[in-house]
This record gives sequence, C-alpha cells and structure tokens, in this order.
Amino acid sequence: MSVFPILLGLAVIAVGLIANKNPESWLFRRIDDDFERSDVQLSYTRYGGVVCSMMGVVISMFGMLF
Repeated sequence: MSVFPILLGLAVIAVGLIANKNPESWLFRRIDDDFERSDVQLSYTRYGGVVCSMMGVVISMFGMLF
C-alpha cells in the first residue's frame, strides 16, 4: 500500500470541497479577472468541485488497493 496516492486523493478531495463551499475564492479565478463572477460561472465551479471530489475518492481507493 503506497501512501502517495492516498495523500494525493485527499488533497484533490480538499480542493473539491473548497470549490463547493467557496466558489468565489481567489484559487478559482483567472489572474487578470477583476470582475464579479456570474451565477453560471459559480455553478460551473461548484460542479467542478463535485467532479474533483469524486476523482479524489477514486484516486484514494486506487491507492488503497495497490
């Protein structure tokens, strides 16, 4: 059992949870974007957070299996 995939999966899950909880964070903005984000962009960031969390679970499970 390798520790690196498990830690990587946990980090990806954490980024996904942050995207769901706070989609207006500076982590999810472009560098030169100073405008207020629309509801469509925020919902897209939340959707990306859900997908990111699911991928983190898959990565963690893969790390536990091998």
